[in-house]
Amino acid sequence: MPRSKVRHAVFVLVQPGAVEFFDPVLPALREQGWTVSVSDHFDPPVSDAGIVVTSTSYKAAERAGLKWAAQRGIPTVQLIDSWYDHRRRIEMTNGPGAMPNEIWVFDDVAMADAVSEGLPGERIRAVGHPAWDAVPPWPAAASAEILLIDQPVSLDMGQRLGYTETEFFDLVRSGLGKNRPATLSMHPRRLESDPSAAGFRIVYNTREAAKSCGTVIGMFSSFLIEAFLAGRRVVSVQPKAKDEDFCILSRLGLVPRVTAAADLAPALASAMPGPRGFERRFAGSRQRVLEAFATFA
Repeated sequence: MPRSKVRHAVFVLVQPGAVEFFDPVLPALREQGWTVSVSDHFDPPVSDAGIVVTSTSYKAAERAGLKWAAQRGIPTVQLIDSWYDHRRRIEMTNGPGAMPNEIWVFDDVAMADAVSEGLPGERIRAVGHPAWDAVPPWPAAASAEILLIDQPVSLDMGQRLGYTETEFFDLVRSGLGKNRPATLSMHPRRLESDPSAAGFRIVYNTREAAKSCGTVIGMFSSFLIEAFLAGRRVVSVQPKAKDEDFCILSRLGLVPRVTAAADLAPALASAMPGPRGFERRFAGSRQRVLEAFATFA
């Protein structure tokens, strides 16, 4: 069978966000006759492959999958599931000079940014986000009930932003004051005993906690996107941040961006519930991803 007719999609998905992205389309791919293999590591498939798809999180498994496919002339796709660090993620995942056949991003904003960073525009495809294709509204909740979203910035990005989760916690704690408690959804990679998170009520089931919280505060976590699409008020806190804004919602002016403790209370008062038209960029995402796969079949 010619390579272009092999309908075996090999997914090397190390990032949870990439798994969430592709999960809604896998059943449809199987219905269309694709054999689908999904793993967070890479083992060369026994049978032939028609396409290899990887996340971009700097992991050896992603690089191994790309290299294996390139050596055999098998088409490759890599997903960048964020609105920042496009070139960095490709280069640090693949190594010098290695490029997939296609790079999939969320929207035209991400595509323009990726090109401006030096990635080849002819290889970039905006496909939306299938998990955000039609996010249903969450149950009504009081805006005074606040959920904080933890993000391990120090582990993932070091000090290059000028702030980490420690500064985030400090700003929120100071900005809210002692009389306005908040619930903190702790990231699974952080110990509950972490002193920087002191003073907040700790939970680990983020979506369950969000059902009773009408306001969500974070830095630039993807959960802020989901919460906004589901109708929550969202505030992005980026302590002492300068021009660079890693939160697409605040970058587009849809939610307030707070860089100092004194600005948190006004931001909470002015925040408007989503999705405010933001959802339109994800309409038809599942079909767009399926159509992208069809070009490799």
